[in-house]
Amino acid sequence: RWYIGRHCWRGKAHPPVNFLAHSHGGQIAAYALAQGVLVDTLITVGTPVRRDMRQIWKNARPNVRRWVHIHGGSRDLWQLLGAVFDGSLALRREMPLADLNIAEPEAGHGDLLSPKLWTRRGWWSYLGA
Repeated sequence: RWYIGRHCWRGKAHPPVNFLAHSHGGQIAAYALAQGVLVDTLITVGTPVRRDMRQIWKNARPNVRRWVHIHGGSRDLWQLLGAVFDGSLALRREMPLADLNIAEPEAGHGDLLSPKLWTRRGWWSYLGA
């Protein structure tokens, strides 16, 4: 709250703020958004899709203008393991409330953050870069 509260709380004028969250960092972003933090673009990368986070994401969604979720394929076991014990037996990679889900089937969990991959795929444009 201290770090982001100066720029992106509901009711405050602020320049566009973007969040880039990897893995379980997506859950941290979801909790911040659900508490009223406003962002222009949220990019979640390899964030586990957990049933026990559904309501948090539902509360968070109105506070983000555009949400892009990037996920790996069979080489990214960490995303799936991050959803173990969420009360569901389903193994999901796509975020149901995201505006755009992007599959990168050849990338592993850490590889999804490769600057070369981001450049090759043009993902920097989602951040306005």
